Amino acid sequence: MSIMYWTIWESDCEDPQVFLELTRECFSRWAVDDHAGESLEDGQHQVGHRRITLRSIADDAVSGVEGCTIDDMEGASSTRWCTTVRVAAGGGTAHIWVENCMETNDPTQRIKVGRPRVVADLLSLSENPRLKRDALCGTPRVITADDVSDFVSMLSYGDRRLPVIVFTEPFQTSGGRWRQLACQTARRSMGVATVAVLDQAAVSCFRAAFDDLAVWGGGIRTYAPRLVKSPADARRHRFIPAAEMRENDSWVVDRLVGTVAQLSTRRRVPGVFSVFLSDQRAISENELAEFRYQWEFDLELEKDDHATTQFELGRVSGHLERIVQKLRESNLEHLIWDAQVAPEDGLPDQVQGVTEAIVAAKEHLGEWLTIADSASRELHGIDTAPEAVSWGNNAYRGFRALAEYARSCKEDGFAGGFWVWCQRGGAMSVSWPATDKKLAMSESESVMNRDKYRKSRIFDVHHDVARSGRLLMQAHLKISEGGGDLAPRIYFHDDTAGATGKVHVGFVGPHYLVPNTKS
Repeated sequence: MSIMYWTIWESDCEDPQVFLELTRECFSRWAVDDHAGESLEDGQHQVGHRRITLRSIADDAVSGVEGCTIDDMEGASSTRWCTTVRVAAGGGTAHIWVENCMETNDPTQRIKVGRPRVVADLLSLSENPRLKRDALCGTPRVITADDVSDFVSMLSYGDRRLPVIVFTEPFQTSGGRWRQLACQTARRSMGVATVAVLDQAAVSCFRAAFDDLAVWGGGIRTYAPRLVKSPADARRHRFIPAAEMRENDSWVVDRLVGTVAQLSTRRRVPGVFSVFLSDQRAISENELAEFRYQWEFDLELEKDDHATTQFELGRVSGHLERIVQKLRESNLEHLIWDAQVAPEDGLPDQVQGVTEAIVAAKEHLGEWLTIADSASRELHGIDTAPEAVSWGNNAYRGFRALAEYARSCKEDGFAGGFWVWCQRGGAMSVSWPATDKKLAMSESESVMNRDKYRKSRIFDVHHDVARSGRLLMQAHLKISEGGGDLAPRIYFHDDTAGATGKVHVGFVGPHYLVPNTKS
């Protein structure tokens, strides 16, 4: 099963037995969806399609209650949801752990992540709910200009455990829509994140205090746990520009909640919960061997990718040093410093995920690159994966390479095709490796001869390229070899010699949506 949501918090608790009984009643009402119902007894219960298990635990120091629900959803695809609640109380403190897991036989199924309703019910029982020093709340924290100093201190302290999602008021306000989205995000991410809202007056103070790590103008930033150090550390704290919010704000909320939910699954479990582990099923040796094989395989891919990156870095660094030397010899050294920082309205140097790479490419590369509106497919898992930033910047580099190739064809008269252009080495900042691990200009016969594989590679394209508005695309960028079926692919059509003179991207999404015989 995949863990979709995982929250742990502490609560003050004067009487453990009373608190545990209230917890049992709360879980029972939620599990049977009957707010007038009585507490379930220990044991197994069946309510409709839901199986419920409840048990009590006690040792010399700690008492506990554990409840579990399993929902089997039958339909076009079989999906199972499992929600587990564990509460351990003793010594004046109660520890609450809620875990939500899912498994399905349909890897393309779109999952909307969010806290189970029982989390809100349990938080209402808790007195001073917190994760270490971080208070848990299901509503946005309103930050005024007077609050900014304390807010920056809270973001910066090294023991912060919860991510903080900051919404800012747009320059051209869209009524209260941005606040509504903040409330939705706070409600769905309850227990795994803190949400804050800053109006324009607070944003001005925030920018002055936090400099390049701040956010403004309708943008949103998620400040990851641990110490916020310097602008060089900005990539850890994902930024969503206002333009992306305007394009699809409900999708942005899904991304935000998915990101903080994934961060929550990496949290360590306090030792007090060991009281529940006495009769848990041990992982079999076969399962361990399978996990180890997959980790070792991914590690080898990462090592190989790292070696390739180091080689490219050496080549680019050498090229840059030669350019700097030429500029110095021509008394044009000032141009080096003029070009060191990208202008605010220019092409950004890096992005925080694949979705942001698409937005940046549409905004800045449209003269040479067209990305179909329908190209973005199932990016939620990609944008919330641990590799999200790496994948996003690789995709962005790929978009820039395709655009630079199209420009080179039109303005420089290049006519050798994208593979040859990559072999030759385009502009150093956007070149793409011409290797089988990173680029394929066609699919194998085994893929093209099977109808289901062939159909999965027919994408929307501009009508000037194909009258029907649909075209079979075989050429694609391989954003990552590691990452399994989630690894992103970018499918494109080269029309540099055609009516549009551009490269057209028809698909950006996970590998499992464009399967092959090895998938």
